Amino acid sequence: MKYLDPVAQARLRNLELRVRRSMSWAPSPGRHASVSRGLSHDFAQHRAYAPGDELRSIDWKIYARKDRFYVKEFNEERLVTAHLLTDASGSMGFGSKWDLACRLAMAMAYLVAARGDAAGLMTFDTEPRVGVPARAGLGQLAALDAALE
Repeated sequence: MKYLDPVAQARLRNLELRVRRSMSWAPSPGRHASVSRGLSHDFAQHRAYAPGDELRSIDWKIYARKDRFYVKEFNEERLVTAHLLTDASGSMGFGSKWDLACRLAMAMAYLVAARGDAAGLMTFDTEPRVGVPARAGLGQLAALDAALE
């Protein structure tokens, strides 16, 4: 790859991209905790049973000990999709601006893909030019690098 060499990948391995809050409410599962409670492997808390709660969410072991119904809650996880926008206008040809922008976009894509999330790319000047649909996995980096070349 032209814009993400092995030395840059080694430097990026120690970094982690954290998403604090996602504005998307897409129902796709993933590794980032959302604001809402749902099903996952990441236990959040117990709370008292309220009418209307699903029976399958009752913790029967706690019921056996306390003789009261409690419901298990889990942190719901979602996939994050990152759309990287890169300016490809004529002003980016001055000096090494284009090269730096491509390296930054690939570094961000690496951090997103390393977490198992999806990364896509769109280059533009006065209108959109080259686009790569968002996909998950480190294999997507080769497609993004080829589009930037």
